[in-house]
Amino acid sequence: MPFSALDEDIIPLILAFCDVRRVLRIGRTCKLLRAVSRKRTVWQALLEDLAFRCVLHALPEDILHNATTDYLYNEVKRAVCGPDTWLPDSFRPPTVLRTSIFTFPQVPSSLQFVRLLPGGRYFVLMRDHFLEIWSIRGSHCVWSRDITFSRGGDLDMQEGGREIVLLMCMTPQTDVLGWDWVLSKFNLENEDEEILFTHPPFGFEPLGLPMVSGNLIAVAIRTSNPVLLLIDWRFRKYAAFEATTEMMFATLRFYLTPFHLVLVHNSPTPPHGLAVTVYCVSSLPSSCWFPLDDLTMQRVCFSVAVPLVSKTLSVGGQPVVNAEEVSLGFYQSPLVQGEQIGKLYVSQTETLPPSFWRTILNRISRRRTTFHPKTTHRATAFTFVLSPPNPTSSAGGFRIISMLAAVSRLADVAMSLAGYIGLQTASDLSEPGVVVDVQLKRQGVKRKKREVPIQSGTSRDNWNIASIAQTSAAIVWHRDAKLKVVYYR
Repeated sequence: MPFSALDEDIIPLILAFCDVRRVLRIGRTCKLLRAVSRKRTVWQALLEDLAFRCVLHALPEDILHNATTDYLYNEVKRAVCGPDTWLPDSFRPPTVLRTSIFTFPQVPSSLQFVRLLPGGRYFVLMRDHFLEIWSIRGSHCVWSRDITFSRGGDLDMQEGGREIVLLMCMTPQTDVLGWDWVLSKFNLENEDEEILFTHPPFGFEPLGLPMVSGNLIAVAIRTSNPVLLLIDWRFRKYAAFEATTEMMFATLRFYLTPFHLVLVHNSPTPPHGLAVTVYCVSSLPSSCWFPLDDLTMQRVCFSVAVPLVSKTLSVGGQPVVNAEEVSLGFYQSPLVQGEQIGKLYVSQTETLPPSFWRTILNRISRRRTTFHPKTTHRATAFTFVLSPPNPTSSAGGFRIISMLAAVSRLADVAMSLAGYIGLQTASDLSEPGVVVDVQLKRQGVKRKKREVPIQSGTSRDNWNIASIAQTSAAIVWHRDAKLKVVYYR
C-alpha cells in the first residue's frame, strides 16, 4: 500500500515520530502529503520533541497549543538561520517576538556571567564566588555551590531537561599537580544530588578545562608530551592519545559529543596547517582502554586507534596556518535527530604577496627593490555535521557543509547555532554589550554583510546584554535584580 493511500488521520501520527528534515522532504513529494505535513498537530509534536531533547527552548504552553503552523515552523528556522530582522537587508529593526522576565528575590552583587541552559527552562550564573542554577518558571535557586576553591568544570544537560551532570575540579589539599575530581548528577525538579564519580589528582599538569558528555570526560594533560585523556567514569577506564609533536597542541581544541571525540590541531607535517581529527568513541576497541586506577605519573598507557576522519583544513586551496584564535562548539541539530552541528571559528594572520604592479616594475627596471611584506587578518567560520553511528556505518559520518568569511580578530568566540556571538566589554556585565554576526556572508542575503554589531543595549532603559542563547534566537538582558529573555522575530 502506498504511503499516500493511508488515512489522512493516520499520516500525521506517523509524521509526529519523524524529525524536521524528514517531514519537510515528505511534504515535497505530492500535494496531499504537503498539506498533511503542514498540519499544526505535526509541528506541535516536532517542537515538543525538540524541547524534550533540549535541542530548542520550550515554548510557553499557551503559544504551543494555539500557534499556527507558520509560527512553529519559523521557530525552527530562526534557531538555524537566525531572526529575519537581524539580517542586514531587513527593512525592520530587530523586532521582539516574545519576552520572559525573571526577578531575583534581592539585587545580585558581582554578577559575572549568565548563561541559558539547553531547553531554556533554567539558567546558570556566577556571583560572589558562587555558581548557581535558577529556574525561570519558579523564580528560585535550585542549586548553589561555593567555587572559591574550584579550578573549573563542565555540565551536561540530560535528555528531558530534568537532570544535569556537573563536573567540578577542585584545588587539591596537597601539593600534587592536578585537581580533585567530583562528578555528580542533580535533579532540577526535586533537587536531589547523587555523586557519580570522585578521584584524587592524577599528578599531571592540566592544559585546559575538562569536558563531560554522557559517561565520558575529556581533558588535556602534560606528561613528557601533551596528552589528551579520555575517561570512562562508569567503568573507571581511560584512553590516552599522545601528540607526536608540541606543534599539534599549540592550537588544540577538542569537543566531546555523545558518540565522537573531535580534535582541532596543527598538522604534525609541514606547513603545519590546521587539521580536524574525529574519533568514534563507541567504536574504540577494548585494547584502547586501560584501568584508571593504574594511571600514574610513571605509567601512562597510550591508545592506538584509527580515526573516523583526519582532514587538513584549507581555504581557497591554501592550508590554514598561523591561526591566532581557534574556537570550537557543537550543538544538537534541530533538523535531523542524533546529528551534531559543529561551529569552528579560525582567525589567522596572512602575509600578502607583492602586488601585480610592483612585480611588473621590478621586471621593467631589471633590478630588485626591497619588498616589505604586509600582513592582513582573515577569519573563517566552518560548519561541520557529525552523524551518529547507524546500521550502515558503525562509526557515523563527518562532513564540512560550509566555509564562510567571518569577522576577524575575535577572542573566545562561542558561536550560536545561527552564527552569532555576544560580546562583553566588562567582566561584571556593567556595560551594554553587543551581539555580532560572525559570518560576513549569508545565504539568500544580497546586500553586503556589515561588520558591525546588529543589536546593542538600550541606555534609555539601562538594560545590558548578559548573554546570547546558543540554540534559539534569544538574548538575555540584565538590569538590577531582573533578567529578561527576549526572543526575536
